[in-house]
This record gives sequence, C-alpha cells and structure tokens, in this order.
Amino acid sequence: MAGLAARLRRRYLADPLGPRRVARGVALGLAVALTPTPGLQMLIALVLASTIGASRLAAVGAVWFMNPLTALPIYYLDWQVGQGLLDTAVWLADRVQGAGPASQVGAPSLAQLGALELDSWWALGGYIEQRSREIWLGSVLLGLCLAPVVERLLRRWLERHRARWV
Repeated sequence: MAGLAARLRRRYLADPLGPRRVARGVALGLAVALTPTPGLQMLIALVLASTIGASRLAAVGAVWFMNPLTALPIYYLDWQVGQGLLDTAVWLADRVQGAGPASQVGAPSLAQLGALELDSWWALGGYIEQRSREIWLGSVLLGLCLAPVVERLLRRWLERHRARWV
C-alpha cells in the first residue's frame, strides 16, 4: 500500500500542473459531496472532473467526505443556510411590498409540523418541495463558497511540500 501511495504522489506531483489538478479535484469533490445527491456523487464528480481537467482520483476521493456519520450534520447545515436565505428573501419582499411582519410568512418549523393537518398528498408534496429547495440552495451556496478556499489552500500546501515527496 505504501508503494501505491508513493507512485501516486510521484505521478501527480511531479507533473507541473499536478498540484493544481489535485487541488481542483479535491475542491470539486468536496463541492459535489455537499449536494443532496447520495448515490450519484461519485459519478457527478467523475464527469465534472473529466470536463474541467481536474484530477478524477482526487475528486472521487473527496466525495467520500460525505459518509453516514457526516451526512446528517452537513444536510442540516445546508438546510439551515438555504432556509435562512429564502426566509431573508421573503422578508425583504414583504418589506418592499408593505406586507405584515416576516414572522407570519414562511414554512412551518419542525415543531409545528406535527400540529399541521395535511389535507392531501399535494400539501405534503409542497412541504417536501420547499425543504428540498432550501437544501439545494444551501448546498450549492456552501459548495461555491468552500471550493475556491479549499482549492487555494490545498494547492499552496501541495506546492510547498512537493519537493519533499517527489
């Protein structure tokens, strides 16, 4: 196993574009890992990495950041960010239109969900659609904010340590 790791390090880091490709692959894989697409994340990362010239191995490996232990906290963070942004947008729209306070607007909280009477499957579908919209917005925003930071930091670190590994 140590021989395989040494060969991969030499292959990716000896190339002048190696650290850049590896860092871009890790950043892409991390951004894809934040999306609510379990089961498809490795395929999405592989296709996107091939498209933008990133390291496919690094992208697929970084997707494994999302695992059963980290999935719920990450999806919860995605949902909170998306909900906060959508509630802010509703609040701003209400203020511009002169509507009532923002506390009267918005989707019910999880505590209130038990008290809701869902008249039909359409109401439940609307509730699920709203929550998935919030999760997608939060995951895309977090991925777009986190990926460039991860790419830059990892690329600098790899370039600094390349001489020691190659």
